[in-house]
Amino acid sequence: VDDTTVIAAVTCGSGYGKEWARNFLVGDGERHEGFNKSAQNLEKHIQDYIKKHHITGKKKLWISGHSKAGAIANLTAADMIETGLFDDVYAYMTAVPRTTKEPVAYSGIYNICGKEDFVTNVPLPDWGFGRYGKDLFTPSQETDINYQKLSRNASEVSQIIAEDHFRNNPELNYNFHLILS
Repeated sequence: VDDTTVIAAVTCGSGYGKEWARNFLVGDGERHEGFNKSAQNLEKHIQDYIKKHHITGKKKLWISGHSKAGAIANLTAADMIETGLFDDVYAYMTAVPRTTKEPVAYSGIYNICGKEDFVTNVPLPDWGFGRYGKDLFTPSQETDINYQKLSRNASEVSQIIAEDHFRNNPELNYNFHLILS
């Protein structure tokens, strides 16, 4: 675009077979170990792509992911900001698990999460985990007084983006929280 190279990286968040086991590899470091290993792989692919295609000059990264892929994108976006390799990083993830014990509110990183969603609450906040960037929350029947209006608005946006209606499942959320407690 003009004098800037925009690189898009979209990670896979489902149907990934044995790799699913890394979801439980939390570790005892600053970052969720399993997500971080996958993020390191993605970062290497991005850097190799830049080298292979001899990309120089202004570079911007657009990255996205859902669920585990959102966690990988969250870590990768933070790392790419910290390296200074890109002039700008734009990261938009959904249903993002917690990734780090030392979250930084980087601009350009947005985590769209369900307030009561089990996936977005692991690893547990009591373990000290958060996410890089800014957390944005979808409406929750359990906590939002004006849920009906908010869910209609969310459904309109969801129809445009995903050609599907916004959903919230309070019964499922309740059962997950029972398990956690």
